[in-house]
Amino acid sequence: MTAILVIDHRPRDLDEVSDILAGHGYEVTTATTAEAGLELCDQQKFALILLEMEVPKQGGPQMLETLHHRGNKAPVIYTTSKLDAAAVREGMAFGLANFIIKPIDRDELGKKLEKLLGEAPALESHVLLVDDSSKAEAALRKTLPENIPAKAATSPEQAKLLCDQHRFAFIIIDTVIPDVDSVALRNELQEMQPHARALALYPHNVRFPGALALEAGWDDGCLTKPFIAAQIETMLATPPSQSGRGDSCLTLYHQDILLQPRAPKTAGVNDPDEALSDYFADLLTLMTDAINDIAADCHEEAVIDLRYLPNCDELPRFLEETLKNCEQMCLQPRVITDANTGAAVADMMSRAGVVTIDSLAKI
Repeated sequence: MTAILVIDHRPRDLDEVSDILAGHGYEVTTATTAEAGLELCDQQKFALILLEMEVPKQGGPQMLETLHHRGNKAPVIYTTSKLDAAAVREGMAFGLANFIIKPIDRDELGKKLEKLLGEAPALESHVLLVDDSSKAEAALRKTLPENIPAKAATSPEQAKLLCDQHRFAFIIIDTVIPDVDSVALRNELQEMQPHARALALYPHNVRFPGALALEAGWDDGCLTKPFIAAQIETMLATPPSQSGRGDSCLTLYHQDILLQPRAPKTAGVNDPDEALSDYFADLLTLMTDAINDIAADCHEEAVIDLRYLPNCDELPRFLEETLKNCEQMCLQPRVITDANTGAAVADMMSRAGVVTIDSLAKI
């Protein structure tokens, strides 16, 4: 496969561009510092490097110059939140091939890559369905676009054999196959197909399937059966990540009255505090919009699940603003907590008279 190195100090940006690249069929390697990127370049030959211009410490322009002096011929594309025309001009002298402004547009990046690397590698088989019902395959094919290839397995053994023979972008696994641990099967298949997204498949009568999927470790999301065209379209529009954990772009899960923030990713970043602050700022914006949507749908309450958020200084401030937004929209908040939520949050909810529960089953 065509290998691309992505260097970016923000985990969210790193995951987003990795998702796009993997969706185009490229093999993706990532680094959060210029130093780590240079070390990877010493170990492996890359067809192209996506380099954040503002990467801390050594910095993108300095790394580009270092690569040039070391004789690395891989074309480099700057990624940047704000265009610095002078830095781009200077970079051209050291082999800079192009630049792209964040947030990165999938189609724009695809065109730039195709210009430098030629046509993107094709995915041999796009979707794998694992379901003990032979009728499920026919139902899925009716819902998928005609140009999306798919294969189906009715047993774990067949699924493993197909994963040995083909490359998949999406693996859909029925969660109620008799005598099969769907989570264990997912883990096995993702070891064989680390770039693929694995989605749980739930019966249509299961309430809050997305939240249940998160609790069971289905970080890439879920579908419901019978298949729904809109869900399939969303799945196909969300490309696989190189690591197979493509859910990083989804900061907030929202269904009906349930608001469930997803845990932030701060591991391996240079400044975890900054990353956490950025995460809560983005999350508050998403929560405000979701609360407005709940009110617009004429609901009387909102359920806020705090169990996946870190117990940190940002959490009480975030919750205070969220509760204010509920009050402004005349929504009665209920909050799901656990032992890790923290005393400050518990005290705040007690003083505000907010009802707390400890599981989705009590909604």
